[in-house]
Amino acid sequence: MYNQMAKIYDYFMAEVPYHQWVDFYETFTINHSNPSVLDLGCGTGEMSFRLESTAGKVVGIDLSEEMIEQANNKKPETSSVMFEQANLVQLSLDEQFDVIVSFLDVLNYITDQNQVKESFQRIKNHLKPGGTFLFDVHSLKHMNQLIADEIYSYITDELSYVWFCLPGQEKGEVHYDLTFFVAENDGRYKRFDEEHTQRTFLVHQYKQWLEQVGFSNVRVYADFNFFEESEEGDRLFFVCEAQ
Repeated sequence: MYNQMAKIYDYFMAEVPYHQWVDFYETFTINHSNPSVLDLGCGTGEMSFRLESTAGKVVGIDLSEEMIEQANNKKPETSSVMFEQANLVQLSLDEQFDVIVSFLDVLNYITDQNQVKESFQRIKNHLKPGGTFLFDVHSLKHMNQLIADEIYSYITDELSYVWFCLPGQEKGEVHYDLTFFVAENDGRYKRFDEEHTQRTFLVHQYKQWLEQVGFSNVRVYADFNFFEESEEGDRLFFVCEAQ
């Protein structure tokens, strides 16, 4: 997963409003001065680099070695962000952080509920007392809409793709079949295929699992509206604190 796609990931994500995730981060970390930050599922480092401006230290981890390679390749000389290949479900670092984030539906790639809870436990273990955990996931409503729409496509001279969304075996699970065509220097197009699976759970399940491992003050917001709590939307944002 994200092996061949890593090389075109930034092009693929060029129109993503990263600044809105930065707003989310800044809104709920205002009490942390010069914090140490762990970015889970950092991809090519786009969020890690953006968070660095207000953080004392940023570490980014990703399961994909290819993503980490891309992040290191584009790392500015002035940046001190550290990247490491690691599995979120088996997270085991020798330090704790003031803030841990997992943005752009990374946690939806953990499709087993026991592994979601295990991940929450490991995240809690890597937070300092009073630390903050921020993440977002697709809502069940959004997953159902993906299945209903079924096919997405995108065409430019440099990159084209066809994206099939199929129902998974479990409630809230979606299987993605992606076919990419990437322009080569000789004018031909190179094709490659990837398969991804995501799953979401009900809000009360996420809350229960977070509280069971020791998180408190769990709040939920929807679709980048951080002024009032809501569980209704396409993308749900969770804020919680380590006791």
